[in-house]
Amino acid sequence: MLYLALAASTAGLVLITLVSPSIEPPVSGVADIDASSLEKVVKFEGNVSRQHLFKGGSMVLSVSDGPASVDVFIPYDKASGFSRLKLVGKNVEVTGVVRLYQGRVEVVVEKQGSMVVR
Repeated sequence: MLYLALAASTAGLVLITLVSPSIEPPVSGVADIDASSLEKVVKFEGNVSRQHLFKGGSMVLSVSDGPASVDVFIPYDKASGFSRLKLVGKNVEVTGVVRLYQGRVEVVVEKQGSMVVR
């Protein structure tokens, strides 16, 4: 019986590991993204209020949905499709990982296609 329980648990863990990357997180509000969300994948929509393109090609956006705002960092290999676009004033949908950068919470876009301009 113990071996059966161990086998079922192992199979369940393997299944969760395989399926979890394909599960979409629920849509959050920007105000819900804070230090308690660190290292979690979040999905949210908002309006771009600031856009900065770094010399290396990376980009940072400030995205807000009302009074709350969060910075979104897009590494150079994911930002190439957006570098020539003026995004200020545009609505975006972002999926990324919540990280801490220089004491501030930001969302890092880690996968191609994780930011969509609406």
